[in-house]
Amino acid sequence: MFFVSREGNPAASTVYHFGGIAQNWTTATATHPQYYQVYVPFTGKVAAAYVHGFVGGTLGTAGTVGLEITNVTAATSVSLTGVALTAVFNDSVTTGLSFAVTAGDYIAIRVTTPAWATPAAGVAWQANLWLQ
Repeated sequence: MFFVSREGNPAASTVYHFGGIAQNWTTATATHPQYYQVYVPFTGKVAAAYVHGFVGGTLGTAGTVGLEITNVTAATSVSLTGVALTAVFNDSVTTGLSFAVTAGDYIAIRVTTPAWATPAAGVAWQANLWLQ
């Protein structure tokens, strides 16, 4: 499954979501992940997640961005390996997952930004999830 966001300027200590529609970064995504969810076509499990964060503007100061897969339908989530947006290209690879999903569920990627002294700017995300 493929997930993507548009380039944006996330604020410090804020929750965002991204999914199948490349939308701008807004705080509305924190409370309305249904706008960014992706339909799960079959029952199985998420076995791995590959997340790429691109910084096209200001690099963030030290701090790890938290990443999660959120099952919006089942109200469950699983943590992924976080990334620091202190470089232009930032990758998170999480394998060995067994995150259950059911056909008809909707999932999204949740991003929680750290309390940066200087927030990263011009950030875009993409993620690929491997379902079995």
